[in-house]
Amino acid sequence: MQKPLHSKMLPLVTASLAGIDTGNVPIEKKQKLGHPTTAILEEIENGQFDLVVMGSRGYGTISGSLLGSVNQRVLSSAEYPVMIVK
Repeated sequence: MQKPLHSKMLPLVTASLAGIDTGNVPIEKKQKLGHPTTAILEEIENGQFDLVVMGSRGYGTISGSLLGSVNQRVLSSAEYPVMIVK
């Protein structure tokens, strides 16, 4: 039997952070089921953040606007500063 997708995500996040010096910046890893925009905005609303950092998949300006990216929706709706990184 195959593991549910969400049980595979935490090791991927942990591996992606391996070797990155975060200094004294606390990093909290979470996984939630549901639509990405909704889940991210719920976390932002329920937490206290100085900054929300999100990765970019790099589809480009035209594709991103046609696809209605999660980043664009979070940027326009979040009450905290959001930084998009490549």
